[in-house]
Amino acid sequence: MLLRQSKVKNTQFCIGIVLYVGNDTKIMKNKPVLPIKHSKMIKLLNKVLFFIIGIQLLLVLLFAGLGESWKANEIKGQDHYYLGKFDPFWKRMLKLWVSFSHMIPISLYLALDVIKMVQL
Repeated sequence: MLLRQSKVKNTQFCIGIVLYVGNDTKIMKNKPVLPIKHSKMIKLLNKVLFFIIGIQLLLVLLFAGLGESWKANEIKGQDHYYLGKFDPFWKRMLKLWVSFSHMIPISLYLALDVIKMVQL
């Protein structure tokens, strides 16, 4: 019987059966659960990112709602051929989300990962 991470040395050949019993073995039950480690910088960056996403969502809802109210009040029966066809509310929200997507600093996460890799 070979336990987890055991190695067989000085043998010509080995006959065996691989048996997986999952987390029910004694070794797996005694294994401590390792905590997920995050640096203070990553925790702060996550908080800032969630704040920025919340602000972005508020801006998208505000501008989509303002566009909807403008469409309802100003365009009643008038033909504005130069404005084109108006999009539904969800499509306007999606367009605004994409146009405001530059607010999220994804490159900052990438830069932090590259710095960590270089330091190791």
